[in-house]
Amino acid sequence: MALWPLNAARKTDAVRASMNTDAEVYHLRTGRHLADDFPAMNLDVPVTAAEAYTVPALARGMDLLTTTLASFPLERVTDGMPGPVEWLTQPEPGRPRWNTMVDTARDLLMEGVAYWHVTSRDTAGYPITVDYLAPDRVAVIKERNETIATVDGVVVPLRNLIGFEGWHNGIRNHGARTIRTAISLETAAKRYADVPLPLTILSNSSTYELADDEVTALLNGWKKARQASSVAYTNAGIDAKPMGWNSAETQLVEARQYTTSQIANLVGVPAYLIAGAAGVGSGQLTYANVSQEARAFLDYGVGPLVRCVENRLSMDDITRPGISVRFALDQRLRGNPLERAELYEKLISIGVLTVQEARRWEDLAPEGNA
Repeated sequence: MALWPLNAARKTDAVRASMNTDAEVYHLRTGRHLADDFPAMNLDVPVTAAEAYTVPALARGMDLLTTTLASFPLERVTDGMPGPVEWLTQPEPGRPRWNTMVDTARDLLMEGVAYWHVTSRDTAGYPITVDYLAPDRVAVIKERNETIATVDGVVVPLRNLIGFEGWHNGIRNHGARTIRTAISLETAAKRYADVPLPLTILSNSSTYELADDEVTALLNGWKKARQASSVAYTNAGIDAKPMGWNSAETQLVEARQYTTSQIANLVGVPAYLIAGAAGVGSGQLTYANVSQEARAFLDYGVGPLVRCVENRLSMDDITRPGISVRFALDQRLRGNPLERAELYEKLISIGVLTVQEARRWEDLAPEGNA
């Protein structure tokens, strides 16, 4: 099964030229023509992934989501019983699973789609090794009555392309305006830093025009006097006028805080996890609520990524019927030590859990073992 790469429309002409075909490009999920999904209107031009990552708040949010997802092992579930998925412990030969999953999650967020290319299969035809593919290397086109997939312009069997379909068309596409606003604000703040605004203007109120060297001497004398004393004096020909700028205004603090909170919304990360978001206090996380906040982050931030990957890997072109694939999230959802102790006590007292099983959940040696 292959999925339409939402960001690949710009590659269509190059792919057609390489194949010498007048193939039509279709959205494989709906069968509609490309023009139906991308009507002629003035949409914001997508930013590049490199541009997007220059925004610290976006980079922080993306890193939180992708690395958290990648930290969970994948397991198979058969008749409600979990077990390891051998090939998913390291899908790409010679590369850690963590890196493969980080790249996959990043593409789902940034591009709205991610791809693996199956490089080997077991005797039953199920994948056992894959290669991660950057989405801009992939195109899927429909030529006459045939759907064709290409990687780097070379046709590959459609069944060897595993497409992970996201829930939007990619942050760099629908979030382009917000991302560019953040970049512009950073540029404006840097401009103020590079060319400092004067805090005081010495205005000549007399009819005598100072020569350039006299102006320089006056300014140097004023600066030196202010470094030595907070008390100032001017004669009748000079008026000292304070400027209304302050550090918050020159750094565009409020505007940048608001944009940072919008970036948090765009990425799908709670604002308190991104420093500088508007209206977020530093004391929101406490020992008492940290487990609840972690659960909320997993449910509402990482959750869409989890379900996207789990559902795709559980489809019968990848996993045998009757088996599903899921992330082992238990370690992050166990709560704090006191909450876990209370849970174990209740479960053991009603016979749902044994002491040995509770010790195993806590990564403790079984009773009687050194």
